[in-house]
Amino acid sequence: MYTTYAKGNRTLLGMDFLQKAGIVLNLQHNNWFFSDSLQRMYDFAKEVIVQEVQSRPNIEENTCLLRDDDAKCLTPEQRNEPSTLLKMYETALEPGGEPIPFMEHRINTGDSPPVSVPPYRLPTAKKELLKKELIHAI
Repeated sequence: MYTTYAKGNRTLLGMDFLQKAGIVLNLQHNNWFFSDSLQRMYDFAKEVIVQEVQSRPNIEENTCLLRDDDAKCLTPEQRNEPSTLLKMYETALEPGGEPIPFMEHRINTGDSPPVSVPPYRLPTAKKELLKKELIHAI
C-alpha cells in the first residue's frame, strides 16, 4: 500500500506495518479500512503518479583500491601501501571458493536476548495517533 500524497511518493507500507496498524485491504472493492472502524472506508487511488527513479551511479570495477578523494592526509607512499598489500594477496581475497574445513567462527552473545523479536500490538493511544496521521496523509 502506498500513500498518494506522501512527500516524493516514496512511502511504501509493508505487511508488518499494515498488521500493526490494523489496516484491512479490500481488493475486491478497491478500498481499505481500519479493523476497528468498519464504517469508514477509503478508496484506493485510481491513478498512481510514478516518479522516475534515479539510477545508482556506476561502481568502480576495482573497489579494493583507494579512490583519489580517499585519505588525502596520507603521503603517496602511504596511499600505495594498502593497494600493494591487496594486490599481493589478491587470490586469497577473491570471492567464492570452498569453506575452510579446519576453522569455525562463533560470536559469543553471552546472556543477551535475541536480536529478532516477535511483533507486538500498538498501544491504543499510539494506534489512534497513527490513524490520525494516515487520514491526514490521504
